[in-house]
Amino acid sequence: VDETSVGPQQQTTSTTATQSTMGNRTGRAHSVAGKTWKSFDERLRDLIKFKKKFGHCNVPRKFVEDQSLGSWCNNVRFSYKQIKEGKQPHNTLSTEDIRRLDNIGFQWRVRQFKTPRS
Repeated sequence: VDETSVGPQQQTTSTTATQSTMGNRTGRAHSVAGKTWKSFDERLRDLIKFKKKFGHCNVPRKFVEDQSLGSWCNNVRFSYKQIKEGKQPHNTLSTEDIRRLDNIGFQWRVRQFKTPRS
């Protein structure tokens, strides 16, 4: 999957402080309280790079190379779940964002398996 196949990012009109977790809609990183937040497009590009390297989009929450990418994926999944349950998500996630993530093979549910004890 290359970055051009995910389509252009659509601009949304709402901007909230919580949106910074998902990325802003300007296509550029921004800073809040001394931290730099990547845009949705930048995070999507990071996810595509991860998929090219590892063959899947299941970024571990504590991914050593980019821990914030794992956190972002977790937040995306949580927002998607809230939308599916008819709740207001904490972070903005548009239908276009969902489509773009679907196009690269993003898994909305990731099972955590515990190893059996001996």
